[in-house]
Amino acid sequence: MSTHRLPRTVLLGALAAAAGWLAFGVGRPEAAGQIPAAPGGPAPAAADAKKDDRAADRAAVQKAIDAFEEAFKKGDAKAVAGLWAAEGEYVSDDGTTLTGRAALEKAYTEFFAKN
Repeated sequence: MSTHRLPRTVLLGALAAAAGWLAFGVGRPEAAGQIPAAPGGPAPAAADAKKDDRAADRAAVQKAIDAFEEAFKKGDAKAVAGLWAAEGEYVSDDGTTLTGRAALEKAYTEFFAKN
């Protein structure tokens, strides 16, 4: 009967990694590259800046959503497909994959014709 034993260096390495994780990573946001907040929360100016730092991103996403909705309601397959990346990929629930605007436009055209 033989037993399998881990080499001592593997065991020691695993213990050292676990100790480091516990010492430096658990519950410490600065370990994830974030600056810890000062007691009492961020300064008011910092809070206002953080609130608006993604406003342009949110506006761009909303614009894309609105354009998609408008094109979809019109049944405009070319416009809907044009909102995808050139090599955009769609994977349906059954695993069917469509890649590229031409394939997406064709699928939307067929969908709009049926619906």
